[in-house]
Amino acid sequence: MAEVLRLPSNVLSQWSHKITRRNWGEKGRTYIVEGVPCEHCKACNDRLDGKGNRACTGMSNCSSIAGGYKDGDLYGAGYRHALDAVFGAYTDKDNTAVKPDSWMVDYNTTRAELDKVLASIGQPTDGLLDVIKMYRQEVEKIPTPGEVARNFGTEVHAAIEEILKARQKDEETFIDTGLAQSSIDIVEWLDKNEFNVMDVEVAVYHPGMGYAGTIDCVAERHGNISLFDWKTGGLYNNAMVQLAGYGMAYREITGIEPTALWAIRSNRGNFTAHRVADISQAKLMFGYLMAVKLGWGQLAWAEGG
Repeated sequence: MAEVLRLPSNVLSQWSHKITRRNWGEKGRTYIVEGVPCEHCKACNDRLDGKGNRACTGMSNCSSIAGGYKDGDLYGAGYRHALDAVFGAYTDKDNTAVKPDSWMVDYNTTRAELDKVLASIGQPTDGLLDVIKMYRQEVEKIPTPGEVARNFGTEVHAAIEEILKARQKDEETFIDTGLAQSSIDIVEWLDKNEFNVMDVEVAVYHPGMGYAGTIDCVAERHGNISLFDWKTGGLYNNAMVQLAGYGMAYREITGIEPTALWAIRSNRGNFTAHRVADISQAKLMFGYLMAVKLGWGQLAWAEGG
C-alpha cells in the first residue's frame, strides 16, 4: 500500500491553521481559518461585533457554492411565501408585527359575516388579528418536511461518525434504532469494497480560491484516496460539484490527489453509491460557480448620467 498522509480533524497539517465552522442559521455556514483572511474582508470592515471589533463573516462553504445551482429545491421559499400570503409578512425580527396592508388587516375591515358566525357560537370577535397571528406562530413551530429531512440527515451523519471513530479505537458504540440501518448500510458497504477509513469530518480549505468545507469521510483503497459525502435526501448534480471542491482543497493542503469522489445515499434501507464519473468536468464547474459567486458581489450600479 502506498504511503498516505492522514489529515488530523479540524487542523491543517501543513500550515497548522485551525479551521472553525460557524453556523449562520438560514444563511448556512462559513469557515474561519486561523490567520487567513476570508474573501469577504472588505465587507467585514463594516461589520462590528458586540464589542466594537470587526466581525469576520468567514470563508464561503464549499457546499453553498455548489448548492446554489442545484435542481429545484424551492420548497423553503414557497413555504415562507405561502404563509406570508395567507397571514401577512412579518416586519420585525421577532416575528410579531405584520404589514398593515396584509390579508389579515384587509379581512379585518370586512368581516361582518364572520363576526356573526363567531357570535353565534359564543366566541368573542375582538382581537381576531391576534388570534390569527397566534395561529401562524403555532404553524411555524411545526417542523416542515424539509426540516425533518435535514434533521434526520444530520443525525445519520453523526451516527456514522460515531461508528467509524469507535471502530478506529476498537470501542463499542450504540446507535439509535431509527438511525441504525441508514448508518450501518454505509459502514458495511465500505467494508465490502475494502475501503480503509482514515478520518471522518475532515475540515479543509483552499488557500488560493478562499473557500472551505468539511469532508464526511477520507478513505484509502489500493493506495488511492477517495473522498465521501453522505446523503439521506435527493441526489443532485450539485453533489458532484461539491465533492470536486473538496477534492481540490484536499489536494492543496496535503499534496495528495484524490482519485475517486463518492456520494453515498442511505435512507432507511434505500441505499445507492454514486461515483463522480468526470472529476475534471466537476472541478471546472466548481471553478465557474466560485467565480460567479465572487463576481456577483462586485456588481454595482453607477449613479448619474
